Amino acid sequence: MKRLRLIHLNDSKTAFNSRVDRHANLGEGHIGTEGLEEFFSRASIRKLPVILETPQKLPGDEEKNLKAARRLLDL
Repeated sequence: MKRLRLIHLNDSKTAFNSRVDRHANLGEGHIGTEGLEEFFSRASIRKLPVILETPQKLPGDEEKNLKAARRLLDL
């Protein structure tokens, strides 16, 4: 974790090691809310810059994902 400089944040539509990079809304994919909360439970992780890369297919998706990201970073 010492070399980690930035978080590229998204949930995944596909299972781990599927070799497919398809993004899901935060908390709605295979990582899920519990997995994201576990990852961000470390204070050192929450201090890093975050790039949010989530789908914006429906009206309100961007706002929903921003709210979810802020909640994760404020754990």
